[in-house]
Amino acid sequence: MNRNRFVLLAIAAFGLLLASFLIRGTTRILLPYRISLILAAPVVFAAFAIIVYLFLWGLLDLFGVRSIE
Repeated sequence: MNRNRFVLLAIAAFGLLLASFLIRGTTRILLPYRISLILAAPVVFAAFAIIVYLFLWGLLDLFGVRSIE
């Protein structure tokens, strides 16, 4: 993985977190609280998966197993 892709994935994760807050906030205006959580949950899980992937890749780079070129 090169550094540009790593940074792009980090920005995507941040954007997904921001989108989840926007989805949750705007749907709370029109829909009940529980439904707004249900609509925002897949976006949060996607962001979390990307963050875990980047964290593990960073650990592999730290220990010298795989490198971020």
